[in-house]
Amino acid sequence: MIENQQTLWYPLRLLSMYRLLVAIALLALAPLPYTFKLLGNDAPIIYASAASSYALLALFWAITCRFWHYAFLLQLYFQFITDTALITLMMHASGGLHSGLPILLVVSIAGYSTLVRGITPYFLASIATLAILGDSLYMGLLNQAGISGYTSSGALGAAFFSIALLSNLLSRRLEESEALANQRYIALSNLEQLNELIVNQFQNGILVVDAQQRVRLINRMASQLLGVEHGHRKPLKQLSTELHRSFTRWQQHPEAPVQRIIQAGRHADIQAHYLQLASSSQDTLITLTDISALSREMQSQKLTSLGRLTASIAHEIRNPLSAINHAAQLLEESEHASDADQRLTDIITQQSQRLNGMVENIMQLSRKNKAVPEIIPLNSWLGSFRVEFCTETGLPGAHFFLNIQAPDEQIRFDASQLHQILWNLCANSMKYGQNAAGECLIHIDCLNTQDGDTCLDIYDEGAGIPADIAEHIFEPFYTTNNASSGLGLYIAHELCAFNHAELSYSKTDNSGRFRLRIPKL
Repeated sequence: MIENQQTLWYPLRLLSMYRLLVAIALLALAPLPYTFKLLGNDAPIIYASAASSYALLALFWAITCRFWHYAFLLQLYFQFITDTALITLMMHASGGLHSGLPILLVVSIAGYSTLVRGITPYFLASIATLAILGDSLYMGLLNQAGISGYTSSGALGAAFFSIALLSNLLSRRLEESEALANQRYIALSNLEQLNELIVNQFQNGILVVDAQQRVRLINRMASQLLGVEHGHRKPLKQLSTELHRSFTRWQQHPEAPVQRIIQAGRHADIQAHYLQLASSSQDTLITLTDISALSREMQSQKLTSLGRLTASIAHEIRNPLSAINHAAQLLEESEHASDADQRLTDIITQQSQRLNGMVENIMQLSRKNKAVPEIIPLNSWLGSFRVEFCTETGLPGAHFFLNIQAPDEQIRFDASQLHQILWNLCANSMKYGQNAAGECLIHIDCLNTQDGDTCLDIYDEGAGIPADIAEHIFEPFYTTNNASSGLGLYIAHELCAFNHAELSYSKTDNSGRFRLRIPKL
């Protein structure tokens, strides 16, 4: 018999419920006055008594199997013996083998034989066979059955043993299949634990995402990079909106499997690599690499190189530039200078000032290699910035709009660098952001994202930046205006990176806007 008998109570309970339904049906078919008599015609009283007893015992066994899980074999034997005895009585009262009731014994033998092992199924078949033969012998003694009754009883007994054999073999096969399935389950569980142990040892973050963008596998490093504790079976968007956006972009453009992600909330710079696991699978392997240290090292090297360039510019350009500017001033003060000479002198002075401004911008960027963040109350700080900008540039205060959702909003940022970034963006709006009426209207909206980050949206009511130009606006020395150095937006973008913030540009319906995204405190 199967070692774990707890698994056998459920099928025994099913057999009890089957017995109860059969008992109700047999009781309903009992011969009553003025009804069509199907069963129990030969001995109505015996049939009614046996059917009633069968129904009561069926109810008793159903309750016992449900609430009393003791002595499994004893309950099984008693159930089968009572089934055999009462079904044989009802068969006798209904005319013997021709009543069709022996088929109920076939079902009982088949059901109980699947729950026992060894010779027990054949023992049950022998009990049923003896009961059938005993009834045939009794009816023969009463001259109610001929020799054919013994033949039918013997054939039915052989069928009982065949059913017991087949049921036992089937049950054994099922048991072996169950044991094999359990072994494979244990092996798969061990393999899964081994895979999890190996994956957790990786220095890179590992995720496996299914077609519904649910995480099937995530290792410890990926959890650390994304700042989550339990990411298994969660939607990718719930783990990281930045990674979800990157994954969506890759699905739309799979030719770019490597993308950079700024995990703003954790000040992490991550490189994500996407790989479809198999052609027939919808799962995707995502490898996350923390390149924050590499980015800082590259930034340091870039600043070092920029510092050397600054020193070289200061030595090679500034001194000759000062001489050129001084000479232009002398020519401008000359009494013999004609109007044509005066125009040429103005050109020299303007271009010298432009070149000097470019040198100042580069030197300023090299000096701003370290940020000194502080807590800034945005409501009061932006109000002061608005007043200062309008005063210095002559922009009417009614043309500068502030919209702050949370009056007590605070950020952590280098105040001087934030001032320089916003001044640069607002100055660009004054130059290029006039509306159809020729007015410059500047807007700064302060809002919060679902992740808790703070966003400053800076925009005007101008035409915006064309798409082909917007792709390059943060590149150094890129400009469409000969009077500009092409370093303003590049410097603003770099200053944001120093403060673990992100500066981006997006096109709206009628204009465009710059978004400064600052990590939450």
